[in-house]
Amino acid sequence: MSEKVVVITGALSGIGEECCREFAKNGYNVVFSGRKAKYGEKLQKELKK
Repeated sequence: MSEKVVVITGALSGIGEECCREFAKNGYNVVFSGRKAKYGEKLQKELKK
């Protein structure tokens, strides 16, 4: 079994945010971090879709 996982820091805006979306679209499990919890929660909901 081989899962694709990516870790992205600074993921709540700009390039990091777009990278999260692209990796998620391509089947990766995305682990991300950032400084503002409410933005992280919003991004998490979006990526789960």
